[in-house]
Amino acid sequence: MGPLAQRPASAGIQLAPRVWGVVSVAAVLLACLAVYGPSFSAELLNFDDDRNFVQNPHFRAALPRALEWMARTAWMGHYQPLSWLSLAWDFAGSGDTGDFSRAAPRMHATNVALHALSAVGVLALARLLFQRLGLAQPRAAALLAALLFAVHPLRVESVAWVTERRDVLSAPFFLGSLLAYLALFAKGPAGGVRSQAALLSSGVFALCAAVLAVRALDLTRPGTLGFAPHGPLKLQLALGLLCVSTWLALRGMERTAARAGWFSLCLILMLLSLLAKAWAVVLPAVFLVLDVGVLGRGRGTPRPRQWLALVLEKAPFFALAAVFLALASWAQASQIATWKSLAEHTWTERALQACYGLWYYARKCVWPSGLAPIHELPGELRLLDPRFGLCALGVGLVLVALVLRRARAHLVAVAAVSYAVIVSPVLGLAQSGPQLVADRYAYLATIPLLILLAGGFMRLVGTKAWAPGLAAAWILALGALTFAQAKVWRTSQSLWEYSVVAKPDSPTAHLSLGTLLEEQARQAQTEARLALLARAQSHLARALELGLQARAYSGLAAVAAQRAALDPQGAAEQRQKAVEFSRRAIAAGASEKALLPEFQLNLGVHLYQAGQREEGLLQVERFLSARPDSVFGLRTAAVMLLDLARPGRALELCEQWLELTPKDPQATRLKAQALADLGRGQQPQ
Repeated sequence: MGPLAQRPASAGIQLAPRVWGVVSVAAVLLACLAVYGPSFSAELLNFDDDRNFVQNPHFRAALPRALEWMARTAWMGHYQPLSWLSLAWDFAGSGDTGDFSRAAPRMHATNVALHALSAVGVLALARLLFQRLGLAQPRAAALLAALLFAVHPLRVESVAWVTERRDVLSAPFFLGSLLAYLALFAKGPAGGVRSQAALLSSGVFALCAAVLAVRALDLTRPGTLGFAPHGPLKLQLALGLLCVSTWLALRGMERTAARAGWFSLCLILMLLSLLAKAWAVVLPAVFLVLDVGVLGRGRGTPRPRQWLALVLEKAPFFALAAVFLALASWAQASQIATWKSLAEHTWTERALQACYGLWYYARKCVWPSGLAPIHELPGELRLLDPRFGLCALGVGLVLVALVLRRARAHLVAVAAVSYAVIVSPVLGLAQSGPQLVADRYAYLATIPLLILLAGGFMRLVGTKAWAPGLAAAWILALGALTFAQAKVWRTSQSLWEYSVVAKPDSPTAHLSLGTLLEEQARQAQTEARLALLARAQSHLARALELGLQARAYSGLAAVAAQRAALDPQGAAEQRQKAVEFSRRAIAAGASEKALLPEFQLNLGVHLYQAGQREEGLLQVERFLSARPDSVFGLRTAAVMLLDLARPGRALELCEQWLELTPKDPQATRLKAQALADLGRGQQPQ
C-alpha cells in the first residue's frame, strides 16, 4: 500500500520468521540491559524520590491500609494507584527496613525491565504497521524502530528516575491497547457500520456512564479521593452502563473475525494504563488516526457519517478518558501552586509553549543534545523571542507542507498527527508545574516519529550492503549517549552537578545542589563540613537571585543552623539568622502562592534551637495538624516534648508514628523513653 511498497520483500537479510522474532526480542532486551547498566546501582534522588518514597510511609504500610491509600491519594499531584502498587511490591520484595538500601536497586531494576517490555511492544507495533503498509523488510524495520526506542537518550529520565515509574508502567499497557486495536481489524473487512442505532445508543450510555462516575466521586477534597452521597451505588451503575455501551458498540460495528475479545482487551488495557498514569486519555484519538491513516476504515460512506460512526464505536473509550481526565485534573489541583491561571499564563503564551514543545521533542528525537532534568518555564513568552517565534514558524511551515503534500506524504502526516495527539496533554495548554518542557514527556509521544525514522531508513537504504553497518553505528552512538546520561541520573550529586553546568541559569538546579550539599555537611568532619556549607550557601544564594525565593530561604536557614553548631561564639547570631530566613521563606511562600507546611516545621525547629522553645513546639504542632502523616514531624515533636518533660503527649505521637512505620527502631526507642518518664512520675501533659 502506498509509497513504502517500493522494494521486493525478498531483499535484505533472510531468516525464518520465528528466528527473526527470537533474535529481535533478544536484541532489544540486551540493548536495554546494556545501556541502563548504571541504573542498577543508582540511588533514590533528592528530586521527588525523597518525598515520594523515603518520606512517604503510606505506600509501604500494611496491605489493606496501603491499598486504600493508593486508591484514594493524589500524592505529589498524580492519581496512579497501579504505579503505587508496583512500587509497594518492590519495597516489600526487597526486605527493606526503611532506609531503601535494598529497595532502591530493585525499584530501578523494575523500571529497566518495564522499559524493556515497552521496547518489545514497540517492536510488535512497528511490525504490524509495516506489514499493513506493505513495507519491504518489515521485521528488520521493526527491529530498528524498537532499538531506537530502547536506546534513545530521551528515554533516560523516565527509566532512570524511580519517580517516573508511572511512565514505564503505563507504556506497556498503552502499546498493548494499540496492538489489540490493530488486531481487531487484522482480518476480514476493515470495519463499517452494521447498526447506526446501536452506535448512537452506545454513545448515550457511555456519556451517562462518564457523568455518573464523575458524580459518584467527591473531588472537592484536595489530595484525598472520596465518594459523593450514594457514590458506591452510582459507581456500580456507571460500570454497568459502560458494559452496556461496550456491548452496543460491538453490535453496531461490522462483523470481524475477532471483534468482541480484542475490543474488550483493548478497553481493559487502556484502563490499566490509565491506572498507572493518565496519559492513555489520548488513546481514542490515536485509534481514530489509525482508522483513517492506516486501516482505511469508513471508505465508501459519506464523510460526516463515517466520522460519526468511527467516533461512536469508541464511546466506551471516550467515557474512560473523560473520567480519568477529571481525576488527573483533581490530582494536579491538589498540589500547591500547580495550575497557572490565564492571568499568569495567557492563551498566547500557552500557544507559544505548545509550538515550542512540538518542535522541541521532535528535534531532540533526531538530535538528543542538551538534555536536563528541568527546563523552567520563563516568566514571559513572547512571539518576538527567537526561541519561541522560530518554533511557532517552524510548526506552521510543517503544517502547511503536510496539508499541501498530504497525498504524497501520507505516512509522514499520519506519524506527525499521531505524535501531536499523544504529546498534546503535556504541551502546556493546561499548564501545571514549573516546566516549559520535560524530557520524560517524549517517552510515549515520539514513538510514531521513531517508527517513521526506521521506515524511512529502510525505504532509502535498506537494501544497500552497508545499511546494516550504518544502522548498527546509529544504534551504538545513541546507546553510548544513553549510557552516559544514565550515569548522570545515578546519584543526586551527579545529577545536579551536571545540571548546573548544562543549565547554569536554572534556579531548581542550584537549589537542589545547595540542598544536597547542606545535607551532606551534616555527616562530614568539621573542615569538610565548612567547605560543604560554603558551597551550599553559594548555590542557594544563586537560586535566590534567580527567583526561587521560598525554598532558597528555607535552605539558607538550614545552613545557618549548621553554622551555629560549628561556631559556639557566633551560635546565637546564626540561630537568629536561621529563624529570620525561615520567616522569610514563609512570607515568600505566601506571596508566591507556594506556602508549604514544611516551612512552618522548619521555623519551629529553628525557634526551638534559638531558645524560643514553646513557640517552636507550637509551630511544629501546627505543622502536624496539617500533615499528621509526617514521620519527620512526629519525630521532631516527640523529641521536643520529651525534652520539655511532657511524656504523655510524646507517647501519643510515638504511637501515631508506629502506626505509620511499625518497625521503626527510633519510634520504639522514644516510646520506651516516654513510658519510662511516665513511670518515674512525670505528669502527662
